[in-house]
Amino acid sequence: MMKKEVLIFTVFILLVECKNVINFNDTKDEKNLDLLSELIKEITDPCPELCQNGGVCVATENDVMCICTPPYFGKTCSEDPCTRNPCHNGGKCQIERDGFVCLCKSPYRGENCTLDPCLPNPCENDGKCKISGNGFNCTCKNPYYGDTCEFGPCEPNPCKNGGECEQDGESFNCSCESPFTGRTCEKSPCSLNPCQNDGKCSLTNDLDFKCTCNEPFSGKTCEKGPCTPNPCKNGGHCKASGNGTKCLCPNAFFGEYCEQDLCSKMPCKNNGTCIIEGSDFKCECKSPFIGKICEKDLCSSNPCKNDGICKLDGSNFKCECKPPYSGKECENGPCSSNPCLNNGGCKVEGNTFRCKCVPPFAGKHCESGPCLSNPCFNNGKCRVTGLNFKCECQPPYQGKQCEMRNNTEPDISTTTTTDSTIIRNITYQNITELTHSYNWTSSESTIFTSDENATTATERNSTNGLMSTTLEEGKLKSFPGVVLQ
Repeated sequence: MMKKEVLIFTVFILLVECKNVINFNDTKDEKNLDLLSELIKEITDPCPELCQNGGVCVATENDVMCICTPPYFGKTCSEDPCTRNPCHNGGKCQIERDGFVCLCKSPYRGENCTLDPCLPNPCENDGKCKISGNGFNCTCKNPYYGDTCEFGPCEPNPCKNGGECEQDGESFNCSCESPFTGRTCEKSPCSLNPCQNDGKCSLTNDLDFKCTCNEPFSGKTCEKGPCTPNPCKNGGHCKASGNGTKCLCPNAFFGEYCEQDLCSKMPCKNNGTCIIEGSDFKCECKSPFIGKICEKDLCSSNPCKNDGICKLDGSNFKCECKPPYSGKECENGPCSSNPCLNNGGCKVEGNTFRCKCVPPFAGKHCESGPCLSNPCFNNGKCRVTGLNFKCECQPPYQGKQCEMRNNTEPDISTTTTTDSTIIRNITYQNITELTHSYNWTSSESTIFTSDENATTATERNSTNGLMSTTLEEGKLKSFPGVVLQ
């Protein structure tokens, strides 16, 4: 029995060794191996059909066993590396030599298709990865950004000129190398260009700056030149021009060296003081002069009216008025108080005035008119209308002169004047007020005045006519509408 087992083991070793040297891509070698396997089976196989996939069955002391050819394994050589499907996420297992290869579905990868675009996490700085189609997206934490959250406050480095960036929360700080300064180390001794007159600034090895000056300038900052010291006055700016200089003067100044200004020609009259003010000048005038250049005084506008003559009087003025005018500005004259009434026009004539009256008014002051004698009786109000008058009567009176009472007999009521005796309500027959008795009949309102006591009378009777009566010891004046009986 031992000899048989040794023989089988030897054949097995031979079979394994042959498989290690056989080229499986060579069809001839593969056929030879199959023939060898069949030969071994015929010699040694105590249990035909038990071992699968080319496995060889051998008898042991108490049992039989299968000796499997790679890559098969198991009790009956029925299993291979793909039997338990080691490929995850839908990957397809394929036997290759003594092992297997997984054909992974996108986007999975790895030996067993266990890796995806988010494994390992491609998102840097604690970014969160999420599969998107065949790729991934990163959700970045502040202050990071980029496809894989690779950028932050210090990436790329914002610090210039060799400065080191240090993250500070969501921002950054730069540690600058000398002589650089600034938030991002962007400033250097040349940043503000200390070189004057178009000089060029450069840094030296000792971290200082150096100015390369254009002719004819010199000095550490090219400050020395034809304009040193500045020949321009009054704030003028000196500029080199060839081998000479040119002064750029501020407003109000002029001349080769800005030595002249708007006050140089003394524009202020009457001893006014000239002062430069911005780009213009200002004259401070002595009293009583005024104006832009003190050219005016209090008499310049001729404040004296009516041909009065203006003369300066210290810091004031005085008017010499022609007769008949007076006042500070000769404003007062005969017509100043408007002596002409009723819209009459006043005109100065000589030293007095004359009124030009508007009809129907007349008199020196246009005071005479249709209403002057108050022709309206019984408290009627007289109003001038055109060239005549109109009475506004108080009820119950009416008529042209308010002489009628309810369209009946005349009823006259007047007031007493200084030298007259007024007979009121002449509706009775006997009048005894005038020494003797007379019988009167009045058909219209009549005013009677007595210069003195009357004793005799002559009469002219008429209806609505005029009546004059001469008394022996006096005169009786009558107005229209009285009949004496």
